Amino acid sequence: RFTWDGLRLLQEHKHSQTSLYVYEDEGYQPLARVDGAGPLQKTRYYHNDLNGLPEQLTEADGRMLWQATYRVWGNTLEEVREPYYIEEQNLRFQGQYLDRETGLHFNTFRFYDPDVGRFTTPDPIGLAGGINLYKYAPNPISWIDPWGLLNLNTNGAQGNFGVYEIRIDGELHKYGKADMNRVTKSSGNPTRLHQQVEKLERLNPGKTIKGTILQSGISTTEAAKTIETAKLDAHYKKTGGLIPEGNKKSYKGPKSLCGK
Repeated sequence: RFTWDGLRLLQEHKHSQTSLYVYEDEGYQPLARVDGAGPLQKTRYYHNDLNGLPEQLTEADGRMLWQATYRVWGNTLEEVREPYYIEEQNLRFQGQYLDRETGLHFNTFRFYDPDVGRFTTPDPIGLAGGINLYKYAPNPISWIDPWGLLNLNTNGAQGNFGVYEIRIDGELHKYGKADMNRVTKSSGNPTRLHQQVEKLERLNPGKTIKGTILQSGISTTEAAKTIETAKLDAHYKKTGGLIPEGNKKSYKGPKSLCGK
């Protein structure tokens, strides 16, 4: 059973368990969830990708309860949770809720199929949502569609963003961007950087993984992306066409070269 705040999921009740969702401002990016009631009530905190896709859920002391990795369009590659955490974490792209029986994401006015990156039915508002009636968005990184009606660009999001690098045994592995206001206390790093360093340490035992903030105080995600791309372009030219391993999926080289 679900309780809604307008078109936004507020609370769900399942198998005698109750979960209340807390979002950022008036948007759809989850900040926390309050599980249970009375003396057993606990607040858990979301750690999201820049597009609002939940990557981790932690206790107040930072202990990880749940985490997931995804393919580009939101289909789950791996999902892990602590045995004692009996609640399900079904939030996906902003405004989406995973239906575990079908694998589809409920997206307010229609269902989204993460395996193909498309909606399963035509847009209810017709061509007002674009000429492709099944399209989710131009890309899932800087665009969202919380209602399944009209995609919105998130590049103009205001805040405090930063650009970082990750090195493995001194060799550049990745450039990336992060929300500087979301920090993991145990490391003091932005949560996105902390999570990636932690994952690389698990995958590369015995190697030194170092994450470094190169620039902070960037006011929009679009500006942070521009700086990140400029660093990748410079590295590409300096090394004669090499792309850091951690950027190979999203970066193919300078646009001036890709367009040739």
